[in-house]
Amino acid sequence: MHIETLATCHNRREKTLQALADLHAQELPEGVTLGHTIVDEGSTDGTGEAVRGAFPDVEIVEGDGGLFWARGMRHGWEESVKEKSFDYLLVYNDDVRLKISA
Repeated sequence: MHIETLATCHNRREKTLQALADLHAQELPEGVTLGHTIVDEGSTDGTGEAVRGAFPDVEIVEGDGGLFWARGMRHGWEESVKEKSFDYLLVYNDDVRLKISA
């Protein structure tokens, strides 16, 4: 089973990196994989570059700074996600913190 994740970010580098770190730290059942798409909605704080450096597996779709969250999510869908094969789509906000199983 493959789960694709999608979020839109704008100038929240640390929050975006933390959300992705939480996703990457999940212990997944055997046979479950995660893919990641982020819409960088015109960030000027280096969010896109930081994500590329820390998580090279994350696809980054560029926004123009005028999409905001909802249209950013649609833009991510149109530019990337709808062409992917997945069983579930996890849409989230980049300020979410996920519990890491111990």
